[in-house]
Amino acid sequence: MNYQHFIEYFKQEIDKSMGPIVIQAGHFALIPNESSRHLIPGVFNDIKNAQLQESVKFQPYMGYFPIESWKAGIELLAYAKAKNKTVHILLIINDWQWVPSVTSGQENPLRDEFYKKCKLPVSFEQILSDNKCSVDDIMPMRGNKDNTYHSLYFSEVKLRKLYQRRGYDKLCKLGSNLCAREYVPLLMELTKQNTELFISFVPKTCQEPISRGTKETKEKMNIAIRILNIFTHGISEESFWDNIEIKIV
Repeated sequence: MNYQHFIEYFKQEIDKSMGPIVIQAGHFALIPNESSRHLIPGVFNDIKNAQLQESVKFQPYMGYFPIESWKAGIELLAYAKAKNKTVHILLIINDWQWVPSVTSGQENPLRDEFYKKCKLPVSFEQILSDNKCSVDDIMPMRGNKDNTYHSLYFSEVKLRKLYQRRGYDKLCKLGSNLCAREYVPLLMELTKQNTELFISFVPKTCQEPISRGTKETKEKMNIAIRILNIFTHGISEESFWDNIEIKIV
């Protein structure tokens, strides 16, 4: 099935929704640049170093996933806005897997440096602009211990800390499954926002833990959000939409 087939399907779901809608798309990982002095988005379209660009482009977890899912998410965002729906887009960042460790045992300061810049990848900004959308359509991450928030991104590191701090581990028995843990506080935050429909693009490598986290949250927390988890990989632009698997919860 092609891109347009799936987009039309998602638009039908948006049409049926009578409450707030949130779309999660564009997920990317933070990676060190060639000098390791900064963290940059794992979006190969915006990487200038040819060797690093190729490494990211052919990494199944990243590859075409960020840009292709962002294109789809923004098209759906623009469609929902045109239908006068209450809608936001949400960006989750893998800010741990490829972030270098520091010898002190503390969190790498490069992570906070990235968030303080508060910028979208250039290619993401262009797609927003092309669809007459803006950063005001992006849902910020709230609920940090110091009462601050990231205005553009949801941090996986902070989501996992919220899982522990808010005691969700006492209800959702996810063990050491970190990717599953981050989905619990995310879905609970969306519940607080009275979200009715959550359309979420997820790398296929994360399918098992995200499915588990979704199931546990729905069953143990008794949330009423209609969730469409869309799993695919970023290996190639041509096959991105051919390998989609949709789980409706």
